[in-house]
Amino acid sequence: MGKRPGREEKGMKIVAANAVLAGARFHGPEEFWSQVNSTLQQVKEHGTQLVLFPGLTGWIYYQAVLGRRAEPAELVPRAAEQAPSFEEGFRRLARKWQLYLCPGSTSVKVQDRYYLAAALFDPQGNKIGQQCQTHLSGEEQAWGLARGEELQVWSTSFGRLGLVVGTDIWHPEVSRILALQGAELVLAPAAVPAPYNRWRQVAAMWQEVQQNQFFALENWLQGTVGTVAFDGFAPILAPCEMTPQETGYLANERKTAWALLDFDRRRQVIAAYPLLKHLNPALYQAHLPGIYERGGDDAS
Repeated sequence: MGKRPGREEKGMKIVAANAVLAGARFHGPEEFWSQVNSTLQQVKEHGTQLVLFPGLTGWIYYQAVLGRRAEPAELVPRAAEQAPSFEEGFRRLARKWQLYLCPGSTSVKVQDRYYLAAALFDPQGNKIGQQCQTHLSGEEQAWGLARGEELQVWSTSFGRLGLVVGTDIWHPEVSRILALQGAELVLAPAAVPAPYNRWRQVAAMWQEVQQNQFFALENWLQGTVGTVAFDGFAPILAPCEMTPQETGYLANERKTAWALLDFDRRRQVIAAYPLLKHLNPALYQAHLPGIYERGGDDAS
């Protein structure tokens, strides 16, 4: 966990953005980096301080390098080989545009295992941390991916931030653990096969935001990996009490969009209803470990 930078305790507001890769198909890495750079320039002009790219952006990048589409079983190891150049490109852009920047997810190799992971860079281009997906479908396991085993929260100049990667958006314990570690803002890069289902997306981070009272940027890939088309929205979410018409949405677009996150207003919402103070940890400690032990692989 990183050192907590100095932060203002009052008046803390930031502009945060979801970056959408229009079409998500590129004829080479130069075209990929050109679009990423122009997107960051666009959001920076609106005062943005934090940007999230969609899930599997690293695989989209590798397809651009390869010059053709590739299936996930090939992309897992090959994109992991490209992960250093992928990270270096985003590290430079974070420093260039003075942004906190999450380049979405990609496959990485740690020791002899492959993971789906997302990194976070600070405005100086330093890598603050990396979060691996902690739950896998049977299909993802067949691709050769392994599960991450830790969940972390990092300190930034505006508050504590966590990452929910891929299908972890549908495993409520992931968001709850981050909330209990003090996450004030969660970034969730994901990729879900088409056709788009609105209610499936509502069942992901929207409900986690309402149950944990943090902000969230959720960004579903719009593009094709191999023979699979992905689709979805890129909402910016907040507790219902602080959004227009109490919808829970500060923005909900298929295109690059940004919103103002008011951390003071969030603290007021929590003060009025301190949800996490109503938990029953003794009950959970007594029963949940046994459920997971019985679940075995089915609990993934």
